[in-house]
Amino acid sequence: MTSSGDKNILAVVDRKPVLENLRRRINSEGKFNFFGAISYAEAKKIIDENSFFACIVDLEICDEDGKTVADLTLERSIPTIVLTGVMNKTLRDDILSKPIIDYIHKDTLDNVRYAAKLISRLNYFYGQKALIVDDS
Repeated sequence: MTSSGDKNILAVVDRKPVLENLRRRINSEGKFNFFGAISYAEAKKIIDENSFFACIVDLEICDEDGKTVADLTLERSIPTIVLTGVMNKTLRDDILSKPIIDYIHKDTLDNVRYAAKLISRLNYFYGQKALIVDDS
């Protein structure tokens, strides 16, 4: 854990360079406590011991029964951003049918940056109210 704020953020990805990139970007905000994991077991242990403001999870990381880290974070009602190296319409539709924040293809560094930026946006808009008007 890297401590620099009051809200916990968990990133679970399968590659250490991507995890370190997320750590660096999220810590640069100075508003979050960053936790990182590279396996389902490690992520579950961290989630069991802490509460989280949001998570960024790699869809390909799962337990021996095929349960993904995204399934785990959503069961715990943690706002979740999904990263994936696999992009197809069936998978996209399945993921977007769940209450996730966003589904991001992790094919470029810009997309990983975008995931970290979403955490800042969530923090900025947290607790804000919106008025939605429909003229129909």
